[in-house]
Amino acid sequence: MPVRLEADLHPAFLREAERISPPTFVAEIPGGRVWGDAGSIIAPGNTLLRELSPEFRADWRDFAIIKQTYLSPPLEIPGTVVSLAAPSGQAFGHWLFDVLPRLAILEKAGFHLEDVDGFFVNGTRKKFQTRMLEILGIPRKKWISAEDTPHVYASTLLAPSVVGLTGNYPKWVCEWLREKFLPFAKPVPSIGKRVFISRSNAAARRIANEEELVASLAPTGFTPVVLEDYTVDEQISIFANASFVIGPMGSGNSAAIFCQPGTRFIETYGSSAVNVFTWAFGTLLPLHFGYLLGTPIIGSAPRAHNEDYHIDLGKMKDLIARIE
Repeated sequence: MPVRLEADLHPAFLREAERISPPTFVAEIPGGRVWGDAGSIIAPGNTLLRELSPEFRADWRDFAIIKQTYLSPPLEIPGTVVSLAAPSGQAFGHWLFDVLPRLAILEKAGFHLEDVDGFFVNGTRKKFQTRMLEILGIPRKKWISAEDTPHVYASTLLAPSVVGLTGNYPKWVCEWLREKFLPFAKPVPSIGKRVFISRSNAAARRIANEEELVASLAPTGFTPVVLEDYTVDEQISIFANASFVIGPMGSGNSAAIFCQPGTRFIETYGSSAVNVFTWAFGTLLPLHFGYLLGTPIIGSAPRAHNEDYHIDLGKMKDLIARIE
């Protein structure tokens, strides 16, 4: 369980303390189609395969594909296409954990990447997307981006299952990511071992008094880092080299999967928006994890989940002392 200042553990951690991951498999669909950013899988006869087409909506009637009046004609590929796209796969965290590890399921099922004619992914416009596909050995000529080609028909469509419950993944996912990407870590000599991850460039869930927090952390050796300023290779290195990381909840913290076991990690949340994703995979390394709740700034975002928040500097100091 995480280190904290409150006597009672936040219920979000208790909800994720035990999860059973669904079984993994690959569906091989002759004449199958894939549509949209979430990778909806369509079998012959216009049948939506819901198990292979998850979305972050409780009711399937609210799925994006169901809301469409019509679908544009698909690009027809006379060969084998594998769908890797997953809900919110444009975000670094979901790309890292929900999209890419589907390749591991594909290979475990006996398929070979060189025999695949196209890889359908959420996007290829972001630098982390292109770099990670290159690292995994997938040539550009085989990239199919949902941004540019949202509807694809394949002679054979391969649809790997989800890799686990979103936000709480099995250990093999973590091991696979570390095996594939840690060797490409590119050192950043200017960044030390104590790191503060800044969300100053983010549109939501920012620490409102970040400047004051950074100033208070500086005497103890914490260096502020805006992850967008660094390549994927450098980001991997920043986390792999760190001995202590502090950061607000966000997709960038997904790179903590590359931390060394025992790394101290404090994640901050607005009290109305606690997502324990980093802690969940951090237990598998393990990270020495703690969290601090901030005071939300009501009305700073349309949804409470995205509100900025204020961090009490004294409480942060106390938590650092407790986790060290």
